[in-house]
Amino acid sequence: MGSLCVDADEISESIAHAWRYADIKRNRDAEACFHNAIRMDSSICSRVEYAEFLADCVSTDRAIEQLEISLNDARTNYCDDDRVTIFNRLAALYRELGNLTQARRYQQFAISADMNTVSANDSYPLCCPSTLGFALDLVQDKELTSAKSLLTSLSNGHDLIANQARISLASVYLQEKEPTAAHLLLDEATQWLTGSVEITQLIHTLELRSQAYAEQEEFVAAEESLNEAITLAENNARCSRFLPKLKTSRSKLTLKMSVLCQNAEWN
Repeated sequence: MGSLCVDADEISESIAHAWRYADIKRNRDAEACFHNAIRMDSSICSRVEYAEFLADCVSTDRAIEQLEISLNDARTNYCDDDRVTIFNRLAALYRELGNLTQARRYQQFAISADMNTVSANDSYPLCCPSTLGFALDLVQDKELTSAKSLLTSLSNGHDLIANQARISLASVYLQEKEPTAAHLLLDEATQWLTGSVEITQLIHTLELRSQAYAEQEEFVAAEESLNEAITLAENNARCSRFLPKLKTSRSKLTLKMSVLCQNAEWN
């Protein structure tokens, strides 16, 4: 564990340097800076930042490995709030990989740890990240009414979690074949993201907007939104992991447009 006497500014500076290196794809230098921050930092913050870097720029598997290492430390050295942070992030990464069994497992761990941090006077016992994760698991289980209720409640805020809830709620409306409702939420999400550096959410917003346009058979607009998402992912080192999925979606959209054009010609 790091020294408790280190100036917090030194840790923040090391992490800032790491992200600057990551942005220009100098991953070895970025890792060295993250390791330096972890060496100085007795809290969990630098370890979580490092895991975010690994997920964004190296591999999701390595990010999971790093968080599980941190989790071993958390069992003895950190508080319940720290464990909640790690469990929620592990759940999110496993959800991203499509490993829903592990995602649910860690989400339940997060909820259990979260319950240990609340008092009897709390009106709602879970923190926002745990609530969001639970709602996303409900979506996977097709319990859409309950999921929509939780996501709607979360979306009333003005922070990153609230905006993610809007985006996730738009995804639910698309599952229900309600593209107009999805567009309204995506408009709100885009407005919140104006001027933001949160490129990941913007990419997801554009991807869902493409799906909404396609559902309305506005295929040119769908293609434009998807191309914009791909351009953002290509130009941002932290988002390159989204490219395979985005390009697959574009190939499917192009094929669908081609088939519709051929059908129109035959008719």
